[in-house]
Amino acid sequence: PDGRWIAFFSGTALKKVAASGGTVVTLCDAGTQRGGWWAEDDSIVFASATGLYRVGGGGGTPQEIAAAEPASTPLLPQVLPRGRGILYTESANSDPATGTIVFRDLSGGSRKEVIQGGRWGRYLDSGHLTFVRGGSLFAVPFDLDTLQMKGDPAPVVEGIFQTAILGIPNAAISDNGTLVYGASTTATTPQAPLMWLRRTGGLTPLRATPAVFTHPRFSPDGR
Repeated sequence: PDGRWIAFFSGTALKKVAASGGTVVTLCDAGTQRGGWWAEDDSIVFASATGLYRVGGGGGTPQEIAAAEPASTPLLPQVLPRGRGILYTESANSDPATGTIVFRDLSGGSRKEVIQGGRWGRYLDSGHLTFVRGGSLFAVPFDLDTLQMKGDPAPVVEGIFQTAILGIPNAAISDNGTLVYGASTTATTPQAPLMWLRRTGGLTPLRATPAVFTHPRFSPDGR
C-alpha cells in the first residue's frame, strides 16, 4: 500500500522485492496460489487451492482464515477498507460466466454470498462494486456496511480477456476506478498439440489439433 514493495508469487512461494530493486525476500509457502492482496495493516491475504490465508508483510507462518468450500476454489481476494473483511471469488469450473463473489470476515466465520455469476469482485472508493462476467466488466453501487447492492449491475467495459483454466480476468483496477486490461481480441492462452515423448527421444502427436492442454495423466494400465 505504501508503494515501496512489490509482492508476487514464484513457484509455490509468496515473495516480495523492493520497488527500487534489490534482494528478493521469501515471505512464506503459498501452495497453489490463486491471487492475493496487501492490506493497509501490512498483512497479505492470499488464496490457494486449499483456502484463504493471511501472513504479515515481513513474512512468517501463514494463518488459515477459511478452508476452501467443497468442490470449489477461492480466487482473487480483496481486503476491504477499514478492515471490513475480505471479498473473493469461489469457482467450481472454468466457465468465465460463472463464479460466486463472497464476503468473509478477516477472522473467518461464515461466508456471505454477494453476487452469483461473476468473478474478480472489487470494491472502489466511489462506493461501487465491480466484477467480470463472460468477458464484460460490470459495476453496481454497493453499501460497504450492509454488504448489499443498491441497484442492478450495469455493463461498463466489454471484451476483457479471461484465462482458460480459472477464468481470471487479465486486468487491474485502481481505487479511483482506472482500469487496465488485456482485450479478448488480442490476448490469448497459448495452445499447442498434445505430444507423446519417447524415452529414446522423438515426439509424436497424440492429438494434432492445438488446444489448451494441462495436467496430463496416465491411466492405471499405462495405455
